[in-house]
Amino acid sequence: MKAKEFFKSNSFKCILVLLIITLVCGTIIAACAVLFNVSDEERLNRSLTKIYAGEVPAYSDVGVYTKAGEKLEAGSGRNISLFHDKNGFYPEDETELNKDEKERMSAYTAVIQQVIVDERGTCLVKSKGKGCGFSGGSVTVWVQFTLGASAPERIDKVINVGNETDSSQTLIGQFGDDFFAGYCNEGATATVKGGGWFVTDKMSVESDGNIDVVSSGATYTSTAMDVAVNGALYYVREQLPSGRLVYTAEGGKA
Repeated sequence: MKAKEFFKSNSFKCILVLLIITLVCGTIIAACAVLFNVSDEERLNRSLTKIYAGEVPAYSDVGVYTKAGEKLEAGSGRNISLFHDKNGFYPEDETELNKDEKERMSAYTAVIQQVIVDERGTCLVKSKGKGCGFSGGSVTVWVQFTLGASAPERIDKVINVGNETDSSQTLIGQFGDDFFAGYCNEGATATVKGGGWFVTDKMSVESDGNIDVVSSGATYTSTAMDVAVNGALYYVREQLPSGRLVYTAEGGKA
């Protein structure tokens, strides 16, 4: 077939139409990506607005630190190992556990992703319960603490970061205000002050000082929620005496 005949053929017309469709679709997708893209700062501001239920005070992003005091790069996160058995629930480095003991326990991981302190002295910790939810999924929450001189006084609010919680958590809709209030009521405050932890029925923890927070029928996702909150609680207990959870006007944002 000669070139002139090819350009007049139906085959060429089909190819041309497909090329035009591809170019138009590509342009639309690119435009949508620009229009609907949400920056990390905007995503953070949305979460803070929800936490404070109104005007967001000036705050400092104080960063995430290792136990030894090394500041991690933004976005890298810090893994905290949490163990439990029938006698208790505790972080790895708060107990002397040998290899055999660890193998008999269930192990979970919380990832501390971001820490903010506002001008009021409130501390916000973004924490993920990694891989311990339903179908091995994860949940991410913001936990708001009121700080004491050397230990957290209470948890004021916990909110689920919906766009960062795995879609595999199909029962996430069950986790409403009533569930999250379980981290903030009088019993929860006693747990925070007393050095206890939040647990679910699935964990089968019987020791004093711990409190059940579980959504019926969603124990795996409940476990992931508790792991995320416990990771945040452990981090604040560890870091508060170091003086790293302090608002600084120089690093503050309105």
